[in-house]
Amino acid sequence: LEIDGNKHLGDLGVKLLAEALGRGRIYKLSVRSCNIESDGMKDIAVALKKLALIEGVDEVHIDLSGNPIGTLRKKKKEKKYSASALKSKATETTASYLNFIGKKIQSGLKDVGLDNVANNFIPSGESDDDEEERMDLENGDYSAKTKSGDAKIIRCGAKAFADEMLSGNGGEETESESPKGSLICYLGLRRSFLDQSAGDALAAAIQHAKTSFGIDLRVDVELNDVLENDMLEALSGKDPDALEDMADRHLEAMEVIRMAEQRAAEAARAARARMQAHREAEDSFGGDFEFGDVEEFDDEEEEEFDDDDEDEDY
Repeated sequence: LEIDGNKHLGDLGVKLLAEALGRGRIYKLSVRSCNIESDGMKDIAVALKKLALIEGVDEVHIDLSGNPIGTLRKKKKEKKYSASALKSKATETTASYLNFIGKKIQSGLKDVGLDNVANNFIPSGESDDDEEERMDLENGDYSAKTKSGDAKIIRCGAKAFADEMLSGNGGEETESESPKGSLICYLGLRRSFLDQSAGDALAAAIQHAKTSFGIDLRVDVELNDVLENDMLEALSGKDPDALEDMADRHLEAMEVIRMAEQRAAEAARAARARMQAHREAEDSFGGDFEFGDVEEFDDEEEEEFDDDDEDEDY
């Protein structure tokens, strides 16, 4: 099935195609330049895990090239090895990790009921000038704003794909099943605006797909400017050692995120406990109540007790 250049397809359309893919109804799917982003990549990962459970399916080709799957957005071309280009690449990769961590922390805050805090939390990378420069493509086909003009958060589709691959089985209905054999999947992600952290995420997905689902993922990431040749070879299956290094780097980054989420959740719980204690104190004492009042009260009581002790000693 080839429906390239259909920019109205988007994530919703590819979700329906992924359902057919997961049932073994499609073996070759080309959706180049169809405005597919992170949600669509997650659905593709779900479909591949389900497809691996179908006996007799040996090979599948999926071409997602030309879609805004990564987070890089450039307005002008630069020389590949100029100082400004190298600085921009480093900033883009770092900002990608910072924004990913920030979104994870926001999710953790919402899980413990602090929606207001989460909504006011802004990842530091999103305030950088370099981050703002990445929001539009050179040709203007894709934009970081919605039709209403509101800002749109760009999520990395490669990381969404990796998160789904690393999350476990292909759904509750397949929980007790195991892969029927080795499924080779050729995944095209050329010109998909991927940065180095996205490449690392894909490496982790490739390794986990092989060991857990029997899926042999071979990813073509040519024409993504910031990815070096060694990363291209690793993701295509030509350099297993480099692939392992990339996967380890992604897993280490995920551990940092997990620890940050844990600290944020602990801080949120502590803040919620303080707020609850404050409300209970106000109910008990009536009117406005400050925790400083407790400290002053305690100090006065302590002085009275000290005076009583001195009288008893004499």
